[in-house]
Amino acid sequence: MLTRSELDPCREQQNQSSDPNQRSLGELLVENQFVTANQIQRIRKLTLPMHWGTDSLNVSVVTGIFLNHFTRDAAIAAGREDRRLSS
Repeated sequence: MLTRSELDPCREQQNQSSDPNQRSLGELLVENQFVTANQIQRIRKLTLPMHWGTDSLNVSVVTGIFLNHFTRDAAIAAGREDRRLSS
C-alpha cells in the first residue's frame, strides 16, 4: 500500500516539472522506491487514462464507463450490435 506521505512528494515533483515529456507518477513512485515496476504494471491494467491535469473521476462515472465497455464487448461477442453505435 502507498501512503499519502509517499504519494504527495512524487505528485509535487511531477507538478513542478515544466517538461511536457515528464515522467509519469508511476515512474516517480518506482524511482523513489515506494512501489515496484511490477506493481505499477498491475495497477495500469486497472486504470483509465485521463486528460492531463484531471485529478479523478466520480465513482459513478467510472462505473458507467466500465459497464458500457463490458456490455458492449459482450454484445459484440454475441453477434449483436448496439444500435446507438451504428447510427
